[in-house]
Amino acid sequence: MMEQRTLKGLMVYSPKSGVFTWINPPQGHEELLGERAGSPAKGNKTYWLIQINGKKYKRSHLAHLFMTGKMPSGVVDHINGNSLDDRWLNIRDTTYAVNAQKQARWKVR
Repeated sequence: MMEQRTLKGLMVYSPKSGVFTWINPPQGHEELLGERAGSPAKGNKTYWLIQINGKKYKRSHLAHLFMTGKMPSGVVDHINGNSLDDRWLNIRDTTYAVNAQKQARWKVR
């Protein structure tokens, strides 16, 4: 399981932009130093993924870990409905039920 200390040793997170930047890129990928970490998920492109030590993480989950020291206990809700927007003010840890209700409201609009 990823720990906050490990994450902060690899990259920095900008709460204002929602972007992670490599400060200690993976061995053999030194060209990533200072570059944006991750990419939109292949296929549906509804969220960003960041690969660390061969494991893929949702960027929103890493943002929660970076800011709070814990991985989310439920599901990460994107308050404005845009799951590509991982700014700190736009994400919150919530239950599956609350998130499902919110998604249903977005579809009705």
